[in-house]
Amino acid sequence: LVSAFMGIVEHVSGVMYYINAEHPQAVRYRDGAAEFLKERNFYRKLGTPGILKEITVDTVKLQPDDIVFLGSDGRDDIFLSRPGQPAGFNEDENLFLRNVEKSKGNIEILFELICACGEIRDDISLIKIQHRDTAVAPVRNAPSRE
Repeated sequence: LVSAFMGIVEHVSGVMYYINAEHPQAVRYRDGAAEFLKERNFYRKLGTPGILKEITVDTVKLQPDDIVFLGSDGRDDIFLSRPGQPAGFNEDENLFLRNVEKSKGNIEILFELICACGEIRDDISLIKIQHRDTAVAPVRNAPSRE
C-alpha cells in the first residue's frame, strides 16, 4: 500500500489539480500565512483492496508567488522534549503550518525548523512548488531600418 499526493499545475492559469491518497495534507503559503489545502474526498492508500470509488479531482487557484509545500509524514513524526513540558510525540497538526510561516517559504529553513522541534523519528521528504506570474509583456516591433 502506498500513500500518494498527485497533482499538476497549469502554469498559465495557476490552477492546481490534485488527489490525496492518505498522504499528509498539502500546505499553501500566501502572504505570510500557511493553510492546509482543502480536500473534498478521502481516498485510501493506493492498492487498498475493495475500493471501487470514483475519483474526484480537487482544484485550487494559485496566485502569483503562492507556494505549495508537500511533505511525508516525517514532517510531523517528531519526538518533542522541551524544558518544562512532558516529552512525547507531536500531536499538533498545526506545528507544520507554524514552521512554514516561520520559514517564510524557504524550504531549507523549513527543514531546519522541523529538526529543531525535537528528535526526528521518520524519514522526511519535502517538495516546494512556487507559482510564478507567467504574464508576458507585449512584444514591440523593432523600428524599421528603411
